Amino acid sequence: MSYMSVDGERSATEHAGEPLVNTATFRSAAGAATVVVTDPDDGRKIKLHGYALTMGAAGRSQLISSGGTSLTGVLITDGAPLVESRDSGVIGTCVGGENLSVSGDGEVAGNVSYSLV
Repeated sequence: MSYMSVDGERSATEHAGEPLVNTATFRSAAGAATVVVTDPDDGRKIKLHGYALTMGAAGRSQLISSGGTSLTGVLITDGAPLVESRDSGVIGTCVGGENLSVSGDGEVAGNVSYSLV
């Protein structure tokens, strides 16, 4: 089933009123918090549905709100990819007005799936 509007643009919500799930890719420098998804500035919050991330070497990383709240807890990797996805539900939600960021001991790269609610 298609969710296109009359002018051909994809609707912001699916037929059940569920928010559209978006994907964002990222690469962060070692030891730095890098913004992955910017606060939408319209009162909506960022809901994290899933992530796939890798670090160049063993270390710790986490997905956090710009207010410092961890959405994933500390993720420990031996250099292998870490993946989590929740088809029904969310891993965590940023407080309104906050960005979704990633931080890690080393360079962290990957993608997140999220919605704005």
